Parts: sequence; C-alpha cells; structure tokens
Amino acid sequence: MAGRSRGARPRRQTVNPDAAQPTARRPFWCKKGPARRTLRWCRRGGYVAGLAVVYAGVHLNQVGLPGFAKDALIGQLRDRGLEIEFSRMRVRLGRGIVAENVNVGRAREM
Repeated sequence: MAGRSRGARPRRQTVNPDAAQPTARRPFWCKKGPARRTLRWCRRGGYVAGLAVVYAGVHLNQVGLPGFAKDALIGQLRDRGLEIEFSRMRVRLGRGIVAENVNVGRAREM
C-alpha cells in the first residue's frame, strides 16, 4: 500500500505474451485517454469558433461591411433603378444593415 494515495484504485494488469512483464492498461475515459483528448480538442475548437464569431460581429459593427459587399448591394439597387451614396454601412444587431448619411436618387439610364 505504500506509494498509493488514499482512494486511488489500482490499474488492471494485462499480460503481454511478447513481454516478460505485464503492462498497465488505461481505461477508455482516463485523463490521457483518446476520448478525453478528442473532446478536449473539440472544446478548444468551439472556443476558437466562438471567438471568431464575436470578433466578426464587433468588426462588422465598428468598421463596417467590406468593399465587395457594399459594391454588390449598390449594384443590385442600381439594377432596380436606385442610385445610392452613403458614408458608412455597417451591421447592427437588431436592425440589420444600416447606412449612414444616405443620398438616394434615380439611376441614370445608359
């Protein structure tokens, strides 16, 4: 009993026919087992994905939409007959896409 802490269960021993000494067998859910390791990496991946979503939300709210999204929206409105100019376009959480200092007019026919 010397060397073991109180309450610790002894590991099961399996006999390896190739080795002279028996090897210790780990339980499937032990701290260094494959299932725990996989779940740990999945949890870390979830944390990283969550942080990426939060960063994207803050970026779209503070900085605004990227240029390719603005150009696509302006092109669609121009196809419908509206010419739009704005100083800044960003995503707001309860309102959707919000443009600031907007000037709207009829699109010129080419």
